[in-house]
Amino acid sequence: MRIVTTYPPKDWDIYVKRNLKSWVEYADAEIVAYNEDVISHPVEGVREEALFSIPELSSFLDSIEYFAPAHGLFKHANGEQLYDYNFNASKWCRKVFVQANSTDYNGIVVWLDADVLMTDYFDEGMALELLGGKPIAYYDRENFHPEAGIVIYDMRSARAHAFVDKLKWLYISGFIFRNPHGWHDCWAMWMLLQDQVMKDCTTNLGEGWDVQTDGLEVMDHGPTAAYLRHDKGNKKYERGA
Repeated sequence: MRIVTTYPPKDWDIYVKRNLKSWVEYADAEIVAYNEDVISHPVEGVREEALFSIPELSSFLDSIEYFAPAHGLFKHANGEQLYDYNFNASKWCRKVFVQANSTDYNGIVVWLDADVLMTDYFDEGMALELLGGKPIAYYDRENFHPEAGIVIYDMRSARAHAFVDKLKWLYISGFIFRNPHGWHDCWAMWMLLQDQVMKDCTTNLGEGWDVQTDGLEVMDHGPTAAYLRHDKGNKKYERGA
């Protein structure tokens, strides 16, 4: 089993280093962290890769460099510049390209957001159980986009390859920019899951969860809650190192 992630260097000492160490402590897996910095941030037991060595990612970022909305930047009618993280494709697409870059691994690949702390043992057998015989497992939420703090792929399956390749295609083709809701990775996954063929390849770990009645924090109540804690948003900064 391989666990992959990427992280912003500014958050290294706040939560990233702590969380990576927790994965080393509890996960029976190879751990690969894609570093967005030019400065190395070594952790024993973690293989560090350079994020911008992924050619298609670098090409995509170059293509949107001067397209301000793809950085979440919009200009109000009064001339004021506004920021909306939902549309910051330049930031959130990195997760998608890392997942698509993991198809070379002939086994179970687990994407974890860098703000996920591991609190107990996690191994391939547990990941396979979460997959439930399907090549992809994730947390869906009714009346909203999926929660992508964890996504599990069985990369031995051609359907898993097709899924991540299509996610990547949404960005490379520019099709993601047709989504009026947002351009981050969760909205990209939402777009992909409108295709029933793609949805049939997945196991929904958040079955029955509705944001209108249950709230946003599906991972706090799902089957991974016993060993994963997702410090979403400002939680990661409030908890600190």
